Amino acid sequence: MAEKPWLSYDDQLSLLRRRGLIVSDPDEALSWLKRCGYYRLSGYLFPFRNEGSDGFLKGASFEHLKQLYAFDQQLRILSLEAIEKIEVSIRAIIAYKLGKIDPLAYSNMNIILPKYLPPSSEDWINWQQKNMRNIKKSKEECILHYKKNYEAIPIWVCCQVWDFGSTSYLYKMLRLAHQNEIASELGLIEGKDFSTWLSTINYYRNLCAHQQRLWNANLLSQPGFERVKSNEEWCKGLTPHQQGRCFIALCIIYRILVKLFPDYSWGNRVKELFLNFPDFSDLENYRGRLTIENSGFEDDWEERWRQIKENPR
Repeated sequence: MAEKPWLSYDDQLSLLRRRGLIVSDPDEALSWLKRCGYYRLSGYLFPFRNEGSDGFLKGASFEHLKQLYAFDQQLRILSLEAIEKIEVSIRAIIAYKLGKIDPLAYSNMNIILPKYLPPSSEDWINWQQKNMRNIKKSKEECILHYKKNYEAIPIWVCCQVWDFGSTSYLYKMLRLAHQNEIASELGLIEGKDFSTWLSTINYYRNLCAHQQRLWNANLLSQPGFERVKSNEEWCKGLTPHQQGRCFIALCIIYRILVKLFPDYSWGNRVKELFLNFPDFSDLENYRGRLTIENSGFEDDWEERWRQIKENPR
């Protein structure tokens, strides 16, 4: 297959127009191409194309692209806002619970499941090495203070250098009794499912942080509800589509927030965002490709959202 040629911004715009995209303001469209890049915009334009063709749906325009892009931006802003609060809170809970057992719990292999320890695995060793590298290079005042004045850094200080991935993986490696103790702070009856929730949120967070599309993204890391669904209505009967799109990530984020921050308005703002998803009904064949169903928001989503809000004990 021959390599595709380099195209100037003007040529990129001409290509889009030849394929049927309506562009009412060429200067603005060129500015978007320069600022975002052709292939980033192509990802948002893909649902506007005729199936099996490079041509666009009749009536598809650059204005439609802008509406979808703006929706995704708002979703990213809301998602990162919530994940930041969760990251800080979960880190603090883990440090508090484990610190009660051992101020240096992060280096205590007795709290770790054997399958993550040598000789079965190097996971705990690798986590330790990353943690020590982060401590060494940290410029946080609390870390510098403890390194200067004390022999060791307690977990409630050390946790300040953990990113979401480190926090999530430490929790995953903990023995079930410690997972349960931490998950109980969120009103969960068992901690094993919560480990998968953290992994999903971490995956979703990385999509957000790396500016990937969110509204129709496939989640490769999906949360488990084996024990949770025996005690909570909102997660019963989820379809594979709901569990594979951003809907489920937003649900577990909302579930955590409602417990930790019961008066927080985030859930209402997410609901409002999806209720006001751009209207593409002026396009032929838009259904199945340009609705909130592509985000996993199926007919029962508002009821599930209500159940999450009313659920936590």
